[in-house]
Amino acid sequence: MSSSEDYLKALQDIECSHGIMKLRTLLLEFNSTLERVPSLKKELDKMLLPLDGVNYDELSEKIEKQLEQAANLVAWVDMLSSEVREDTNIVELFKRLQSELTLRTIDIWRNELETKCDEAIKRIARSKLEANEQERKKQLEVEENTRIEKAREQARLEKKAKMESGSIKLRSLLLKFEMTLSHLPNLKFELEKMLAPQDDINYDDLILRIEPQLERASSLFISIDELPEDFHDSQVLVEVLQRLKNTQSLDVFDDNCSNAIKLLEQMKHDYLIELNNWVAEECEKLEAERRDLEWTFNQIFYVDSQTGLQWPRNANIAYDIMGCAEGSIMKKMFNTDDLMSWYDAVRWVETLDICGYQDWRLPTKEELSGLLMRTPKWLEDNGFYNFPTTSYWTSSSSATSGFFSTDGVWTVSKDGNMHKNNYKNGRNHVWPVRDVD
Repeated sequence: MSSSEDYLKALQDIECSHGIMKLRTLLLEFNSTLERVPSLKKELDKMLLPLDGVNYDELSEKIEKQLEQAANLVAWVDMLSSEVREDTNIVELFKRLQSELTLRTIDIWRNELETKCDEAIKRIARSKLEANEQERKKQLEVEENTRIEKAREQARLEKKAKMESGSIKLRSLLLKFEMTLSHLPNLKFELEKMLAPQDDINYDDLILRIEPQLERASSLFISIDELPEDFHDSQVLVEVLQRLKNTQSLDVFDDNCSNAIKLLEQMKHDYLIELNNWVAEECEKLEAERRDLEWTFNQIFYVDSQTGLQWPRNANIAYDIMGCAEGSIMKKMFNTDDLMSWYDAVRWVETLDICGYQDWRLPTKEELSGLLMRTPKWLEDNGFYNFPTTSYWTSSSSATSGFFSTDGVWTVSKDGNMHKNNYKNGRNHVWPVRDVD
């Protein structure tokens, strides 16, 4: 070989070594990228071997552009979210990329990677939506279950409170009709068993049902108590009350109570008829007694409608006193000739009781004279009789002054003439009088 050829050969070797050095420097610059893609690194490592006819400058320039694309691709992958990078399909794609990527397939891999990543992103988004939807459904289900549980608990508490309230109302009702239930021991026992709150009892309906029944029973027993004692021994009534006493069922109690009320109404009806008959008979007796008393009164007394005075028709009643009621017979006072002093006359009329009248008094001279001045026929026609021969005492005073002063009173003779200055210790007849109310 000539020296010129050797020179050229040496020069080529130098250029090759320089190109390889430049290529090696380029590979070092993109070492981090090549470490991530072993297939690409392996391909480029082969280019570091000296090869004749290779323009390393052009090769380095071309490779540098491709490595920049590869670096951009790796950087783009690194910017992907962890969710995308951890996707099963993307993980598998990365493995293939690391083993299959070459300088010629960078663009192909980039397009495929972008497509797959877009699909993965959409898939992850759908998964997230589905997961969120599932989570939302679970949350809604939890909330619904919580709401249902709260509603059940609230309903349970309300039902319990309602049962307790109903039990209290029932207890109050039993206390209200305690006297009535004392006649119904079996029914009372059944109702007291319901005082403990029970799920299967609607207390409002129960109270609405039994309160009218107990009202009827209460009225029934009150009516029975108001019956005469004779009715209490009625065999029919005793049997009906015994059936009520033995009643346990509310339905049976209602029927028994209705039957008892019907029986009681019939007994009342019969009793009222009997009572009305008795009252009518008693009224007839009282009317007869009234007529007898009226006749007796008219026989004994004369009532002057003009003066409003009531006189005994017996003009000498002190001598022959008489009456029409038990205990009204008076004893004859003082002496057998029925004459008495004015003082005794006052005391006598104050204690006088004729047919129950006890407000007698001595008449004034005008009252007694006005009666006696009438004609004998008038006095006889009006039933006056038994006139004495001497005068009557009056309540009218006739006191005089002077040497012959007297503490006297007026007297009236049987012909109606008035006489004054009669000594009170004198003796005269008494004809009592009273004012008619």
